[in-house]
Amino acid sequence: MTHFVKSIRMFTIMLAFVCLAITPARAEDSTPEQAQAMAEKAAAYVREHGPEAAAIEFNKAESEFIENDLYVFVVDKEGVFLAHPIKPALVGKNMIALKDVEGTPLIKLFTEVEGEAWVPYKWPHPVTKKILPKKSYIINVDGFILGVGAYYQE
Repeated sequence: MTHFVKSIRMFTIMLAFVCLAITPARAEDSTPEQAQAMAEKAAAYVREHGPEAAAIEFNKAESEFIENDLYVFVVDKEGVFLAHPIKPALVGKNMIALKDVEGTPLIKLFTEVEGEAWVPYKWPHPVTKKILPKKSYIINVDGFILGVGAYYQE
């Protein structure tokens, strides 16, 4: 084996180790209790700062309302997304007809929450891609409907 081939092989091995070293490990999924706590914190933010300022804060990629796999999303009474920091392309889109794999109309159910409630549904896990039970804690603050979801075991 030539010196050049040995050098390339050694470089490839070293590069693989470096890539493994800098790849973040997947954090454990957050709990429903953590999701509820974040939703309640977000509702307090809406009440203190108003819906417009809250939507701006919730849409930021770097925000106190994003932690591990938790984030705040917001829809209005018609099912139009007002905030979604993970998928900003959804903002401004009416998703009232969105259903999970079992036909649960999750956005419609979110809009029907009068105060606070859990809404369960099935959703693909972002890492494993498996369809898993998920539920979002929804809080309706005068038609500004916010939620935070967490995967859980049935």
